[in-house]
Amino acid sequence: MRLMVPLIFSIFFIAIPFRAALQIDWEKVNGLQHPEELRIYLEALEDSVDKAPARAYQYLYRLEPLVNRFNLPELTLDFLFSKGQYFFVTGQYQKALNIFLRCATLASEAQRQTDYLRAMNNIAVVYARMDHYRESNNQYRQLIPLAIQSADQRRLMIIYLNMANNFLFLNFPDSAALYYAKALPLTQQGSFYRAALEVNLARLHVQLKNYALAQELAWRSASYADSVGNVEMYLECLANIVNSYIGKKQWQKAERLAHQIEAIAQERQLRLQLKDAYLMLAQIYREMGEYARALDYFQKYDVLKDSLYNESISQQINELKIKYDTEKKEKELAFKEAIIKRKDRENQFLTLGALVMLILLSAIIILYIKKRMAYNLLVQKGLQWSDCGLTVRSKIAVNGAARQTISSEKEREIVRRIEEDFIGNKWFRESNLTIEKLSTRLGIHSRYLSQIIHEIYGMNFPQFLNNLRVQEAIRLFQEKDSQHYSIEGIGKQVGFQSKSTFHTAFKKITGVTPSYFRDGIKRMRKTSAE
Repeated sequence: MRLMVPLIFSIFFIAIPFRAALQIDWEKVNGLQHPEELRIYLEALEDSVDKAPARAYQYLYRLEPLVNRFNLPELTLDFLFSKGQYFFVTGQYQKALNIFLRCATLASEAQRQTDYLRAMNNIAVVYARMDHYRESNNQYRQLIPLAIQSADQRRLMIIYLNMANNFLFLNFPDSAALYYAKALPLTQQGSFYRAALEVNLARLHVQLKNYALAQELAWRSASYADSVGNVEMYLECLANIVNSYIGKKQWQKAERLAHQIEAIAQERQLRLQLKDAYLMLAQIYREMGEYARALDYFQKYDVLKDSLYNESISQQINELKIKYDTEKKEKELAFKEAIIKRKDRENQFLTLGALVMLILLSAIIILYIKKRMAYNLLVQKGLQWSDCGLTVRSKIAVNGAARQTISSEKEREIVRRIEEDFIGNKWFRESNLTIEKLSTRLGIHSRYLSQIIHEIYGMNFPQFLNNLRVQEAIRLFQEKDSQHYSIEGIGKQVGFQSKSTFHTAFKKITGVTPSYFRDGIKRMRKTSAE
């Protein structure tokens, strides 16, 4: 059976220029009196949707009352487009569809044709992402005369291209070929859109069993994608070539290239492409009669597909950590430059050598003392943090996006189970614990459990697990009965599988290594005793 992986290249017609992250004073924002002052914050929202969805959620929550207060069509539409894009990026397609339908209505009432075209195009894209390809093409058909009327050749080309993509998914290759032919004269050789078109033409010729032509188109578009660093397009090109090999029953070639797709997707963390690679390999091994390997890849595909279905995409950037590392490196460089300059002065002014050495020694001692004081402060903060714990009752939110209140009885019961069983009974000390195993014990679906942990505690499950284990390690560092254990032994007691993972997680959370932290506790006790 020939595999056809749905990797058609679609274009979501929202172009967002790059802007630096904005530090927002929300008290100042809430006091805005003029609508034009809100523009910069809507731009910050627009920027964060694709780059930092977690931050975008905070912006949406805080800006919506202000947008409603001013009640201006332009601001409302800009806000709603960003909100719809947020739901689209996080996989909440029905919500995205409802938002864009509302955008189309508002744009029509306000006679804003550009926004109307944008909304209708986004509706079509969302329909396609929801696998409603007929509804998507119905939307595009309404857009064609408007695009022709506005003489927007680029938009018209995108419409034709995406309609052809939809026909491929509907298994109407003749209709797909017709719309690809309409799109082709509107693209330029060596351009992004020509390459995207050739990706999909290759897919079409695989369906039509024109494997040689399909490979020619796929290799040509792969060369373009590789030259501009477009990894997703490059993987789609390779998938087309794999499918042509499958059609020609060249299983070994298909296997090698599919494993290359798998490796690149894993390295770049492209989970959609990885899912499709799993499916390709499962089909290939089934045809080769290697049923055990086929079953293994079918299971990987099923798990990843289930994980991607309704999972919200969240990215959290540890800005304070980056800032700390940057400042530390700058100080180190400045210190080295100071030493070089002092040595130059020693050669030029021999009579001042002794004074320079004294100053240098004093500077080193001061820096050492400051560094030690700073690390001791980190140890003290780590002890205070460990004493507080990570329960809801502690009122500590590691992430600013965490929610302190529990909105339903169901959530309250889940949080109670987490804190009494998972935290209270110290299940987190089990080294092989995963969210799937925990969800099975608690009788909760893993995706819902992950969502609750993210919303209540402000972090994902691995972060939550590492925080609990580090807190437990700090507690053991303070117990006399645990003093004879090595650092590695403590790490394994609290659930870390190796010394290196324990060291990395501990330093990331507390700012110092486990060895320094334990020595810091001993120094503090010695100072208190004296």
